[in-house]
Amino acid sequence: MKSKVGRCREVLLLLLVFSLVIVSFSWTSFAENSPEEEPHSYNTTKQLTEEDILEMNNGSAVFSYSEDGYLTTLIGKYYDKPVHDVEEAILSLNGIASLLGLSAGAEFFAVYGSTDIRGYTYYTLEQRLGSLTIYCATLKIVLDPEGYPVAVSSSLVPNVGYEEDRPSITDEEAAEAVRWEYAGESLTFYPEATDHMAIVFEGQTVNCVVVYTNNPDVSPSFDMPYLAHFVAFEGSYLSCTPTSSLTRQNTDVWKTEDYFEGLVPDLFGKTVTMVDGTRKTLILPVAYNPSDGLYYLADMERHIIFADYPSFAYGNELDFWANSDKRDWPDYLLLAYDNFIKVYDFYAERGIYSVDGFGIPILVTSGLCEPDGTPQDNACYYGINNGWACFGITDINHYAEGLDVIGHEFTHGVTTNSMQGMIYENYAGAINESYCDIMGNLIEEYYDQSEEDWLIAEDTGTTLRSMSSPIQYDQPEYAGDVYFIPAATSPGRDNDNGGVHVNSSLTNRVAYQIHEAGLPVEDQIRLWGISIEMLTPRATYNDLCAVLMGSAKILGLGDVWEDRIYDIFKENGLIGQLEWNALSAKRPGCARVSFRVPEEYADSSQAFYLTSSFGYIHYETFPSPSGLVTILAPATEYALVLEIREKSLVFRIAEKRSRFAFDRPPVGWAYRAENGRYIVETDNRLLEGGVEILSGIEKMIVA
Repeated sequence: MKSKVGRCREVLLLLLVFSLVIVSFSWTSFAENSPEEEPHSYNTTKQLTEEDILEMNNGSAVFSYSEDGYLTTLIGKYYDKPVHDVEEAILSLNGIASLLGLSAGAEFFAVYGSTDIRGYTYYTLEQRLGSLTIYCATLKIVLDPEGYPVAVSSSLVPNVGYEEDRPSITDEEAAEAVRWEYAGESLTFYPEATDHMAIVFEGQTVNCVVVYTNNPDVSPSFDMPYLAHFVAFEGSYLSCTPTSSLTRQNTDVWKTEDYFEGLVPDLFGKTVTMVDGTRKTLILPVAYNPSDGLYYLADMERHIIFADYPSFAYGNELDFWANSDKRDWPDYLLLAYDNFIKVYDFYAERGIYSVDGFGIPILVTSGLCEPDGTPQDNACYYGINNGWACFGITDINHYAEGLDVIGHEFTHGVTTNSMQGMIYENYAGAINESYCDIMGNLIEEYYDQSEEDWLIAEDTGTTLRSMSSPIQYDQPEYAGDVYFIPAATSPGRDNDNGGVHVNSSLTNRVAYQIHEAGLPVEDQIRLWGISIEMLTPRATYNDLCAVLMGSAKILGLGDVWEDRIYDIFKENGLIGQLEWNALSAKRPGCARVSFRVPEEYADSSQAFYLTSSFGYIHYETFPSPSGLVTILAPATEYALVLEIREKSLVFRIAEKRSRFAFDRPPVGWAYRAENGRYIVETDNRLLEGGVEILSGIEKMIVA
């Protein structure tokens, strides 16, 4: 297997560490946000238009914009000189400041850079507001081998000014605001991780105290173990977001590599039994400790070590797996160990050492459980903690036997570090989940070229997803398909954070279609691997399409593959506005129910679902931010159910003959029969214009 791994060195990424470089500018393009005095200090560089950039690229460039009209991805040259370092790369942005929405006072610092074997350099920058880092505001600049900037991707916050709020509350007061907001919940606080950061909240940049707690809603389908709570400097609780890590820490202070000092590397072999009953012989590294005479389940070369989850997560203690007989290890641990080594080597051969690219030691913890000891039926990456990149596994399932599952979890760490943050909600979260599936599957294909089924976790006894036919596992194949979940105004526990796990199939399906179109596996690995270096935390499907086209260009795959990638995204409704694309999506034998609710009801607490006359829920959805509710479902007899939670009251609107009855019917709701259908009439306080069936199949009954 070594020779096969060695052949992939042509896509090696050499990660270069930069000392902190902070650069700020004054821009002319948004003078209304700048002080009126000292106009000579503004950026005087000519602001390029899309037409200017197209002319620089002989008519061929790719653009993606945010809903506010700001440039989020550009594939093409925009600067006519080569640059030699990160400062010059930042200065190259002068000419596209208007497109990016950079106003006076915009400030960045360099995080890291990488150079691939073809000579392309990737700079990662973060945006600052005074002394604060803006949450998930990341910019990527790509240079070609001659040093010309040829791509930009951006999750910047446009038009950030000079003002910097000072905290008026202490960290302890911010934690108290979280306790008040989560009264009745069992929260564990991590005061050592408390941070100060700027976020965008309801269109405004707000400076916050960031308080980290456990995530009380973590589940097998929700593997973000922490919550980052944002409390404004003036004291109000704003929001929270699930996260896999307790902030970004200086891992050097933890000296985790010291745990491997003095250990003696060794090997051992054992034949283990897999979930399907087959036997497999493994040769794995261990480490002998002369001071206590024990063998540790540890890899001295890769700095991987196994420990107990409850002790580490809840007791802040490291209880390593060790014994006096190096052969006496549970099979599930050894199978997990073998897979972690394979995934580590896969990324290391591409210059990415561990999840951060710089070799941070890996702690695999077994016995994944809740604080009360209840096992979690899951496998997860739970971030960088105390200087370790942490993973959790358990013996109540066989997920650790799946190379694609371990690849998925490992990739969570890679993408989080590469993008310098993660927006784990709505389409950005679904893209992140999908990247983990895609890389997990490609790792599996890399080690076993016969792996053609494009299933996830199929070797564990419990197949979780299909990338080739997602609908078989209750996931959509394209925007608006059955099971599709629109972006949520308030992502949270009720809607899978805006469908991050459900909608992950959209990009999964894209990856499968690229595979089916004939791109060799090695090129698929390069294509998706390079695009990871170009993505930013707020990436949309438009951005993803653009960076994949840029990856194809960097790889020299030719216009045919750039065009094919675009066509696949277009065919799947992923180019343009997904909400409107979803309205036109069809599937044979299915009907669509669509209507709009007022903005105040476009909230995650409002659940809409189709139910049979016996009350069985078939399809559930939530309003989009604009209030659109749309469901595509196989034609049969349904009732449309609206569930509203207000002051603990639950209203259910259902077809009269069903077992659901009105608990307390909202004022203004009434029924009338028409052509065998029950139609809801309202006073327009809840539904604007009633319910419209966009695709008329006679057996669709709407109540």
